[in-house]
Amino acid sequence: LDSVGPHTKITFMAQPEGGNGWMFFSKSNGFPQGGMNDQGLFWEGASTPYRAIPSARQNRKQYTGVHIMQKVMEECTSVDEAIAIFSEYYFLDLLDAQYIIGDRFGNAVVIEGDVMTRITGNTQIITNFNYSDIDSGDQAEVIACSRYRTIQDLLSGEDLSIDLMRRALAATHQEAEQAMTLYSAIYDLRNLRVHVYHFHNYENVVVLDLAEELAKGAHVLQLPELFPATFAAEEYRRRYDANQQHTYRMPITNLIV
Repeated sequence: LDSVGPHTKITFMAQPEGGNGWMFFSKSNGFPQGGMNDQGLFWEGASTPYRAIPSARQNRKQYTGVHIMQKVMEECTSVDEAIAIFSEYYFLDLLDAQYIIGDRFGNAVVIEGDVMTRITGNTQIITNFNYSDIDSGDQAEVIACSRYRTIQDLLSGEDLSIDLMRRALAATHQEAEQAMTLYSAIYDLRNLRVHVYHFHNYENVVVLDLAEELAKGAHVLQLPELFPATFAAEEYRRRYDANQQHTYRMPITNLIV
Protein backbone atom coordinates (compact mmCIF):
# COMPACT_ATOMS: atom_id res chain seq x y z
CA LEU A 1 0.00 0.00 0.00
CA ASP A 2 1.35 3.41 -1.03
CA SER A 3 -0.33 6.05 1.11
CA VAL A 4 0.18 8.11 4.28
CA GLY A 5 -0.03 7.06 7.92
CA PRO A 6 2.10 4.39 9.65
CA HIS A 7 -0.64 2.78 11.76
CA THR A 8 -1.59 -0.12 9.51
CA LYS A 9 -3.61 -3.16 10.53
CA ILE A 10 -4.48 -6.72 9.48
CA THR A 11 -8.04 -7.80 10.30
CA PHE A 12 -9.25 -11.40 10.33
CA MET A 13 -12.97 -11.94 9.86
CA ALA A 14 -14.41 -15.19 11.19
CA GLN A 15 -16.57 -17.22 8.82
CA PRO A 16 -20.18 -15.98 8.76
CA GLU A 17 -22.81 -18.71 8.65
CA GLY A 18 -22.61 -20.25 5.18
CA GLY A 19 -19.83 -17.87 4.09
CA ASN A 20 -16.06 -17.64 3.78
CA GLY A 21 -13.60 -16.42 6.38
CA TRP A 22 -11.24 -13.74 5.14
CA MET A 23 -8.59 -11.20 6.06
CA PHE A 24 -7.77 -7.71 4.90
CA PHE A 25 -5.14 -5.00 5.26
CA SER A 26 -6.08 -1.44 6.16
CA LYS A 27 -4.84 1.84 7.50
CA SER A 28 -6.04 3.00 10.93
CA ASN A 29 -9.48 3.88 9.53
CA GLY A 30 -10.22 0.19 8.89
CA PHE A 31 -11.23 0.60 5.22
CA PRO A 32 -10.15 -2.62 3.44
CA GLN A 33 -7.26 -2.12 1.01
CA GLY A 34 -6.71 -5.72 -0.08
CA GLY A 35 -6.97 -9.25 1.26
CA MET A 36 -7.74 -12.94 0.75
CA ASN A 37 -10.42 -15.44 1.75
CA ASP A 38 -10.21 -19.07 2.81
CA GLN A 39 -11.09 -20.21 -0.72
CA GLY A 40 -7.89 -18.77 -2.20
CA LEU A 41 -9.49 -15.65 -3.70
CA PHE A 42 -7.63 -12.34 -3.29
CA TRP A 43 -7.85 -8.72 -4.32
CA GLU A 44 -5.79 -5.56 -4.22
CA GLY A 45 -6.59 -2.06 -5.43
CA ALA A 46 -4.85 0.93 -6.96
CA SER A 47 -5.94 4.55 -7.30
CA THR A 48 -6.43 5.76 -10.89
CA PRO A 49 -7.53 8.87 -12.77
CA TYR A 50 -11.28 9.51 -12.61
CA ARG A 51 -13.36 7.43 -14.98
CA ALA A 52 -17.14 7.58 -15.16
CA ILE A 53 -19.39 4.55 -14.70
CA PRO A 54 -21.95 4.92 -17.54
CA SER A 55 -23.95 1.88 -16.46
CA ALA A 56 -24.58 3.38 -13.00
CA ARG A 57 -28.31 3.43 -12.24
CA GLN A 58 -29.07 1.83 -15.61
CA ASN A 59 -28.47 -1.91 -15.54
CA ARG A 60 -26.58 -2.29 -12.26
CA LYS A 61 -27.45 -1.56 -8.64
CA GLN A 62 -25.27 0.61 -6.44
CA TYR A 63 -23.56 -1.34 -3.69
CA THR A 64 -24.12 0.72 -0.53
CA GLY A 65 -22.27 -1.41 2.04
CA VAL A 66 -18.89 -0.41 3.48
CA HIS A 67 -16.96 -2.29 0.77
CA ILE A 68 -18.16 -4.43 -2.12
CA MET A 69 -15.15 -6.70 -1.60
CA GLN A 70 -16.60 -7.81 1.73
CA LYS A 71 -19.49 -9.31 -0.25
CA VAL A 72 -17.07 -10.85 -2.75
CA MET A 73 -14.78 -12.29 -0.07
CA GLU A 74 -17.63 -13.76 1.97
CA GLU A 75 -19.59 -15.21 -0.95
CA CYS A 76 -17.17 -16.07 -3.76
CA THR A 77 -14.70 -18.88 -4.44
CA SER A 78 -13.48 -17.87 -7.91
CA VAL A 79 -12.90 -14.97 -10.27
CA ASP A 80 -15.99 -15.98 -12.27
CA GLU A 81 -18.18 -15.62 -9.19
CA ALA A 82 -16.61 -12.24 -8.39
CA ILE A 83 -17.31 -11.06 -11.96
CA ALA A 84 -20.97 -12.06 -11.51
CA ILE A 85 -21.24 -9.72 -8.51
CA PHE A 86 -19.63 -6.83 -10.41
CA SER A 87 -22.02 -7.50 -13.28
CA GLU A 88 -24.91 -6.89 -10.86
CA TYR A 89 -23.50 -4.04 -8.75
CA TYR A 90 -21.39 -0.93 -9.20
CA PHE A 91 -19.33 0.59 -6.37
CA LEU A 92 -18.47 4.29 -6.22
CA ASP A 93 -14.90 3.59 -5.10
CA LEU A 94 -14.28 2.46 -8.69
CA LEU A 95 -14.74 5.96 -10.05
CA ASP A 96 -11.07 6.58 -9.24
CA ALA A 97 -9.67 3.14 -8.44
CA GLN A 98 -9.35 -0.31 -9.95
CA TYR A 99 -9.18 -3.76 -8.39
CA ILE A 100 -7.25 -6.84 -9.41
CA ILE A 101 -8.84 -10.12 -8.30
CA GLY A 102 -7.21 -13.54 -8.59
CA ASP A 103 -8.03 -17.10 -7.54
CA ARG A 104 -6.13 -20.28 -6.75
CA PHE A 105 -6.95 -21.69 -10.20
CA GLY A 106 -4.77 -19.11 -11.96
CA ASN A 107 -7.60 -16.84 -13.10
CA ALA A 108 -7.43 -13.06 -12.67
CA VAL A 109 -9.36 -9.98 -13.71
CA VAL A 110 -8.93 -6.21 -13.43
CA ILE A 111 -12.14 -4.38 -12.50
CA GLU A 112 -12.52 -0.73 -13.50
CA GLY A 113 -15.73 1.30 -13.33
CA ASP A 114 -17.43 -0.31 -16.31
CA VAL A 115 -14.62 -2.46 -17.67
CA MET A 116 -13.53 -5.96 -16.67
CA THR A 117 -10.35 -7.30 -18.28
CA ARG A 118 -9.38 -10.92 -17.78
CA ILE A 119 -5.80 -12.11 -17.61
CA THR A 120 -4.12 -13.38 -20.76
CA GLY A 121 -0.95 -15.39 -20.28
CA ASN A 122 0.37 -15.91 -16.75
CA THR A 123 0.82 -12.34 -15.49
CA GLN A 124 -1.38 -9.28 -15.02
CA ILE A 125 0.10 -6.04 -13.69
CA ILE A 126 -1.62 -2.89 -12.43
CA THR A 127 -0.18 0.33 -11.12
CA ASN A 128 -1.91 3.74 -11.10
CA PHE A 129 -3.19 4.14 -14.66
CA ASN A 130 -6.46 2.71 -15.95
CA TYR A 131 -5.61 -0.82 -17.04
CA SER A 132 -7.86 -0.72 -20.11
CA ASP A 133 -5.62 2.01 -21.57
CA ILE A 134 -3.16 -0.77 -22.46
CA ASP A 135 -5.51 -2.04 -25.17
CA SER A 136 -7.34 1.17 -25.99
CA GLY A 137 -4.49 2.84 -27.86
CA ASP A 138 -4.09 5.49 -25.13
CA GLN A 139 -0.55 4.45 -24.24
CA ALA A 140 0.83 7.69 -22.79
CA GLU A 141 0.36 6.88 -19.09
CA VAL A 142 1.37 3.24 -19.56
CA ILE A 143 4.65 4.18 -21.21
CA ALA A 144 5.29 6.88 -18.60
CA CYS A 145 4.82 4.49 -15.66
CA SER A 146 8.32 3.33 -14.78
CA ARG A 147 7.02 1.02 -12.04
CA TYR A 148 4.88 -0.85 -14.56
CA ARG A 149 7.83 -1.23 -16.93
CA THR A 150 10.14 -2.36 -14.10
CA ILE A 151 7.75 -5.11 -13.00
CA GLN A 152 7.08 -6.15 -16.59
CA ASP A 153 10.81 -6.55 -17.23
CA LEU A 154 11.38 -8.51 -14.01
CA LEU A 155 8.49 -10.92 -14.60
CA SER A 156 9.49 -11.62 -18.17
CA GLY A 157 13.05 -12.56 -17.26
CA GLU A 158 12.65 -15.67 -15.09
CA ASP A 159 10.18 -18.15 -13.61
CA LEU A 160 7.68 -16.78 -11.12
CA SER A 161 8.58 -17.29 -7.45
CA ILE A 162 8.04 -15.70 -4.05
CA ASP A 163 11.58 -14.31 -4.17
CA LEU A 164 10.99 -12.76 -7.59
CA MET A 165 7.83 -11.09 -6.26
CA ARG A 166 9.81 -9.81 -3.27
CA ARG A 167 12.42 -8.29 -5.56
CA ALA A 168 9.71 -6.72 -7.72
CA LEU A 169 8.14 -5.11 -4.65
CA ALA A 170 11.52 -3.85 -3.44
CA ALA A 171 12.31 -2.38 -6.86
CA THR A 172 9.04 -0.43 -7.06
CA HIS A 173 8.42 0.77 -3.49
CA GLN A 174 7.91 4.49 -2.94
CA GLU A 175 9.47 6.83 -0.38
CA ALA A 176 7.67 10.10 -1.08
CA GLU A 177 5.94 11.52 2.03
CA GLN A 178 2.63 11.82 0.18
CA ALA A 179 2.76 8.22 -1.11
CA MET A 180 4.95 6.15 1.17
CA THR A 181 5.00 2.36 0.80
CA LEU A 182 3.56 1.37 4.19
CA TYR A 183 3.56 -2.40 3.66
CA SER A 184 3.76 -4.98 0.87
CA ALA A 185 2.15 -8.41 0.57
CA ILE A 186 2.58 -11.53 -1.54
CA TYR A 187 -0.39 -13.93 -1.56
CA ASP A 188 0.15 -17.68 -1.85
CA LEU A 189 -3.37 -18.61 -2.91
CA ARG A 190 -2.96 -22.37 -2.99
CA ASN A 191 -1.45 -22.60 0.48
CA LEU A 192 -3.49 -19.71 1.96
CA ARG A 193 -0.43 -17.87 3.22
CA VAL A 194 0.49 -14.20 3.01
CA HIS A 195 4.09 -12.96 3.01
CA VAL A 196 4.08 -9.50 4.59
CA TYR A 197 6.80 -6.84 4.47
CA HIS A 198 6.79 -3.63 6.51
CA PHE A 199 7.68 -0.21 5.16
CA HIS A 200 10.82 -0.48 2.95
CA ASN A 201 12.37 -3.52 4.58
CA TYR A 202 12.29 -6.50 2.22
CA GLU A 203 14.73 -8.57 4.29
CA ASN A 204 12.35 -9.23 7.19
CA VAL A 205 9.18 -11.13 6.33
CA VAL A 206 6.22 -12.34 8.36
CA VAL A 207 4.31 -15.26 6.87
CA LEU A 208 0.70 -15.50 8.03
CA ASP A 209 -1.25 -18.74 7.68
CA LEU A 210 -4.86 -17.77 7.03
CA ALA A 211 -6.35 -21.02 8.36
CA GLU A 212 -4.38 -20.71 11.60
CA GLU A 213 -5.38 -17.08 12.07
CA LEU A 214 -9.06 -17.71 11.36
CA ALA A 215 -9.05 -20.56 13.91
CA LYS A 216 -8.34 -17.89 16.56
CA GLY A 217 -11.61 -16.13 15.72
CA ALA A 218 -12.07 -12.54 14.63
CA HIS A 219 -9.09 -10.40 15.64
CA VAL A 220 -6.86 -7.53 14.56
CA LEU A 221 -3.07 -7.35 14.35
CA GLN A 222 -1.18 -4.07 14.40
CA LEU A 223 1.06 -4.63 11.39
CA PRO A 224 4.15 -2.63 12.52
CA GLU A 225 4.25 -4.57 15.80
CA LEU A 226 4.92 -7.80 13.90
CA PHE A 227 8.36 -6.54 12.82
CA PRO A 228 11.58 -5.41 14.47
CA ALA A 229 11.91 -1.63 14.60
CA THR A 230 13.92 0.11 11.88
CA PHE A 231 15.15 3.69 11.89
CA ALA A 232 13.31 4.68 8.70
CA ALA A 233 9.93 3.34 9.87
CA GLU A 234 10.26 4.78 13.37
CA GLU A 235 11.33 8.17 12.06
CA TYR A 236 8.38 8.25 9.66
CA ARG A 237 5.99 7.33 12.49
CA ARG A 238 7.46 10.04 14.72
CA ARG A 239 7.09 12.72 12.01
CA TYR A 240 3.57 11.61 11.15
CA ASP A 241 2.35 11.52 14.75
CA ALA A 242 3.94 14.90 15.55
CA ASN A 243 2.29 16.41 12.49
CA GLN A 244 -1.10 14.94 13.39
CA GLN A 245 -0.85 16.31 16.92
CA HIS A 246 0.15 19.72 15.61
CA THR A 247 -2.68 19.73 13.08
CA TYR A 248 -5.22 18.72 15.73
CA ARG A 249 -4.19 21.58 18.03
CA MET A 250 -4.25 24.31 15.38
CA PRO A 251 -7.02 26.91 15.72
CA ILE A 252 -9.72 26.20 13.19
CA THR A 253 -9.25 29.65 11.63
CA ASN A 254 -5.78 28.54 10.48
CA LEU A 255 -6.87 25.33 8.78
CA ILE A 256 -6.30 25.14 5.03
CA VAL A 257 -8.51 22.63 3.21
